[in-house]
Amino acid sequence: DSLVVTTGNSLTIGGVDEIQKLHMRSVPVGSRPSRIAHQPSSHSLAVLTVHTHDQTLAQAYSLQLLDDQTFESLHQVDLGNLEEGYSLISATFKGYEGTPYFVLGTHVITGQDAERSYKGYIYLYSVDTTTSDQKSLSLVSKTLVSGACLSLLSFHGYLLAGVYNKIQLFELANTAVGTKELEVVESCTFVSNYPVIDLVSRGYFVGYADLCRSINLLLFKPDLSKFVVICGEFNPSWLTAIESLDEETFLGCGETDIFIVRRNIE
Repeated sequence: DSLVVTTGNSLTIGGVDEIQKLHMRSVPVGSRPSRIAHQPSSHSLAVLTVHTHDQTLAQAYSLQLLDDQTFESLHQVDLGNLEEGYSLISATFKGYEGTPYFVLGTHVITGQDAERSYKGYIYLYSVDTTTSDQKSLSLVSKTLVSGACLSLLSFHGYLLAGVYNKIQLFELANTAVGTKELEVVESCTFVSNYPVIDLVSRGYFVGYADLCRSINLLLFKPDLSKFVVICGEFNPSWLTAIESLDEETFLGCGETDIFIVRRNIE
C-alpha cells in the first residue's frame, strides 16, 4: 500500500490515499458560458455568456454575476448590439488595492470585415452592495480601444490587454471630475504580427500566444517603462491558450494538442 520513488540522491516512500468521490454540480445560466472569473473578496463569480437566437442566428452577449457559494444569479448586464465579449478577469490596481474589479474586454463589429474591426471596449465593474443586500455590478469605467480586446491580464497593479495585435499596459487613474478611467501608459505598447489571443506572466516576464505563430516571451523593464523581446517559438501553431509553469517553461494549448516549450538561457 505504498509508493516508493527514487532519484539519484533520494528515496521517497509515500502512502496512497483512498480514492475520494468527486461531487459535481451543474449550474444553469440560461446561455452558453464563454468566460468565467472568480473574485474571492466579494464572494462572487462573473460569467460571460452568449445566446444564439434561433431564427436569426444572431448572438447576444451578457455578463452575469453569481454568488460563489449558492451560485444564485444576482445581476446581469447585456452588451450592446453587434458587441462581442472576448476576455474577462478579476483585477486590482496600484493605488486602489482594496477594491477589486471585474474587467471585461469586447469587440464591436463596425463593418463587413468583422474580424478586423478597429473598435472595442474595456469595461471595469465593481461589485456593489450599498443599495441593498443583493449584490450587483456597478460600471466604473468604459474605455474605447482600437480593436478587439482578445485577452486581459492583471500585472503588478496594472492591466495588460491584448488589443488585436497589440499588447498595451493600462493604469487606473482619477479624472478631473472625480471618476476613474483606464489610461494607456506611454511607450508601453508592443506590436505583434498576429492577434494576441492569450497572456500570462511570471514576475516581469510576459508570455503571449498569437493566432498563428505560437508562444512568444517579452520582458517588461519598469525603469525604462518598455517591453523587450526575449525569444519566441516560431513553429506555426493555432493556439487557444497558454500557461507559465515557471520563468523558463511554458505550456501551450492548441486545437488538437498540448505542448511544452522551454526558454534557452545559454
